[in-house]
Amino acid sequence: MGSVVVAKTPLTQEGLDVLLGLGPATAKDPLKLPDGSSIKLLTSKGLIASLSSILRTEEDTIRLLHASVADFLTDPVRCTDARFFIGISIHNRILAL
Repeated sequence: MGSVVVAKTPLTQEGLDVLLGLGPATAKDPLKLPDGSSIKLLTSKGLIASLSSILRTEEDTIRLLHASVADFLTDPVRCTDARFFIGISIHNRILAL
């Protein structure tokens, strides 16, 4: 979600998969997340579909349904649950790397 929110140009599903490192290799060797959990997805398609209440796809481009979603998720005063908060500077650094 952080990648979708902070990307300067809208991402495609394929582009998001590349950024997240998803693909056939993740089925055999799941990605390890900083919190200790792992990702075993081949693509982000299921994630995008499960977030259809806040994400939409247009011509294979992933967009937020409304700008207020990003405003909420990136504001530490409004988004008090650390699981959902998106630190813009942190996610910009992750995308740059």
